[in-house]
Amino acid sequence: MRRSERLKDIKPIDYWRYNNTGEKDSDDDNQDNLDECGLNDSIENTANLEDKHDNLEEADFNNSIEDISNLLNDFCLDEQSKMDTLIIDEATLYDDIKDFLDEHNEITCVGEIDEAIKRIEELRSAYRRKHKEIQLQLKEEYDNNFGKRLEGMLTTLKSFINHVKLKKKHIQDGVHMKNEQIKRSNQKKCLFLASEVDRKMKDLETIFEVISFAENSDNEVKSKNNDIALHNKEMEIISKMLQELMTNSYQNDVDLDDIENLNVRYGKVTKIKDSYIKLIKEEVIQREIDKKAIFNASTLNIKLAKFKGYNSSTDYYTFKSDFEKLYLKTTPRSMLHDLLKNNFLEDQALLLVKNVDDIDDIWDRLKIAYGDHNMMLSKKLAEVNKLEGITKTRDPDKIIDNCSKIIVVMKDLMKLAKQHTLENKLFHSDTLDKILKLLGESRLTRWLSITCDIKDLEGEAKWEHLISFISKDIKIQQQKQLLQVSQVSSNADNKRPNQRRDGVHHSMRERADEKDETPEDWRNSNASSICSICGEKDHKQTTGPYGRKLVQYFSCKKFVEMSPAERFIELRRKGLCIQCLYPGAQQDDYKHKNGRCQRDYACKHSLHERYPRKKHVLVCEEHKTSSENLELLKLYKSKCIFKYNSNEVATFSKDIRIHHVEASKVQVYSSTSDSTAAKENGIYMFQTIKIEGKNFTIFFDTGCGDFVSRFDAITKLQRSAMKEFDGNITLNGVGGVSTESHHGVYSINIPLLNGGNASMIGPCLERITTDFPMYPLRGEVEESIINSYTKAGGNIKDLPTVAEFAGGKIDLMVGIKYYRYFPEKVFSMPSGLTIFRSCFKSADGSNGVIGGPHEVLQR
Repeated sequence: MRRSERLKDIKPIDYWRYNNTGEKDSDDDNQDNLDECGLNDSIENTANLEDKHDNLEEADFNNSIEDISNLLNDFCLDEQSKMDTLIIDEATLYDDIKDFLDEHNEITCVGEIDEAIKRIEELRSAYRRKHKEIQLQLKEEYDNNFGKRLEGMLTTLKSFINHVKLKKKHIQDGVHMKNEQIKRSNQKKCLFLASEVDRKMKDLETIFEVISFAENSDNEVKSKNNDIALHNKEMEIISKMLQELMTNSYQNDVDLDDIENLNVRYGKVTKIKDSYIKLIKEEVIQREIDKKAIFNASTLNIKLAKFKGYNSSTDYYTFKSDFEKLYLKTTPRSMLHDLLKNNFLEDQALLLVKNVDDIDDIWDRLKIAYGDHNMMLSKKLAEVNKLEGITKTRDPDKIIDNCSKIIVVMKDLMKLAKQHTLENKLFHSDTLDKILKLLGESRLTRWLSITCDIKDLEGEAKWEHLISFISKDIKIQQQKQLLQVSQVSSNADNKRPNQRRDGVHHSMRERADEKDETPEDWRNSNASSICSICGEKDHKQTTGPYGRKLVQYFSCKKFVEMSPAERFIELRRKGLCIQCLYPGAQQDDYKHKNGRCQRDYACKHSLHERYPRKKHVLVCEEHKTSSENLELLKLYKSKCIFKYNSNEVATFSKDIRIHHVEASKVQVYSSTSDSTAAKENGIYMFQTIKIEGKNFTIFFDTGCGDFVSRFDAITKLQRSAMKEFDGNITLNGVGGVSTESHHGVYSINIPLLNGGNASMIGPCLERITTDFPMYPLRGEVEESIINSYTKAGGNIKDLPTVAEFAGGKIDLMVGIKYYRYFPEKVFSMPSGLTIFRSCFKSADGSNGVIGGPHEVLQR
């Protein structure tokens, strides 16, 4: 076939003209085809050429034609594929922009708005670029097929961008306004704090600017001394307020000079406060006010025998020693001479010093007249002579008793001789010979056999050795007694193997085990029918170990009516053990010295750990108000007092206490005890708790100084409340207003979340405050706190739950004396509305407490 004939079959194609679908127009085909005539001319020219080049091989010509055809086809396919890709990319961008607009139609965060604007501008630029590429391909056909599409999209994007920018402006304006409101609120708060600091310091300056207390009575000075703790607390509050002012001043345009002036003024108030405290302490010491208080409390319990002179039952030295032990530390010196003359002297001794008003002169005159050391020795030896000789009995009880009394007399003689420098006259007299005769020949022989080889055993050393020898003999007798009891018990078991041993020996052993006592305690304690505290013989007696009758300390009314501090002083003065309180047990004997005696009822506070002997709960003044010791007292009374019947224990013994209340000391400073309290537009710190199945409303009041209970609540509490003081009490409130209470003072145990108890004590009133409204806590109030807390970055799971309502009739009011039980602040809003976490569990199971102002209360 000739080349001219093959070229006739080739149809020319325009690859540049496409509509928006990518297909070639049918009209363009007619215009683009080669003119038939032109084509024929080309064929004829080609034919002529072929005639001129007949020498070319037909195979080469065919190959060239085929290569040209392939190139044209490849070019056509590439252009069509590029256009298809552009159209697909444009459609994808269009869908992405539409989805983005739908997804970001409701954004409200400034940061999200900025990100959205940046992203939509990037998409708009990409969309424009894609249309530019399509326009280059389609040229004049672009406007008809894609122009309107681009224009519509750009209008939509412009509207979106303007909309979110306007929304951003509104948000920023709102934040600015809110910041301004917070700033104004903080400024008001700072101004209020500054005025409060100024007011409080003025009040304290008025109190502290005192030069002398000469015109004040003892009671007024004592009251001012007791108020020092409250003044220190007020100074701490002022310090915290100043710190808060300094923290907020840089952010709230507060005058720094004013704050600096307040700080300088605070320093001056601190100095005059220290001078005031020093002055009042000196006044208390000079007037001996504390001694007078103890003296007045002890004047009704005078038990010391009167001194007559030569005819007295006691000698001058013993009488003076006993008097000074009892009253020297607790009685003002100015009162000692009257106390001595009016209560403890009579007959010739009183006439001798009747007109003498100096205590030292009184003692000097009595010593000159009656200070013969021989009289002292004869008086003491008279006590020894009354003892039954040890050799006359084989009863271990009597032997132990007599030996113990001999040791006591010997120690008293040695102590008095040392105190009055009479050692030579005592140790070189025949007193020791008289004592040795009481021991009997066998004991005297044994002692001499021990001491005969000891050189230089004279004077005090000889006495000490004899005391040690007698003490050892007491232990031997006690061991013999234990063996006898053991044998009796064994015989009783053999006789009644299937029965419980309820006899006397079992009872004695059981009580001994319960008290952790040993025979040394029973015998060395000098326990008898005589009270170790007051020396009287008319007290009720309890059954001790081995059926022995004892006069327990709680059987002594004098001991029961003492405070823990007074009991401690009395026991130490008499040399008695302060840990086990076993009747007559000496603190330096056996295991008492090292604290190995009974300690189940000793105070468990860590403060006592450094001492070998702990303080019994009845003598621990430092921790008498702690909930642990109040519970320990209940345990002690149930185990050691209530177990006895009325024949063995007096009624007053069952009422023994560790916390005594003086009516004159009760003060309640409350900012909400008047009728205006319930009208204020703020939520006070209330919590309704459950005790023994009954609901009680607590009011935590920082303006109150003590704990106050309502009488109706006390009636409902029953076992959880204990009356500590019975009688009328005058309560001093704000502005000098006084309230009379006729219900006395009660201590109350309130259960804590951790399983313990909070023990509080204070006066009881018929009515504490006017009734408060029931404030709604859930709803708007709780939501305000939650919203503010979450905006501050907090997790609402960390907030305690609150009760639905708070307020109503107040049953218990807790003052700053028990500040450790106040709710702990969790979060506070700028307005002052605060949520707290309480250590008590509310009746509905929550433990959240809310306090502060809120607009819901002003409607």
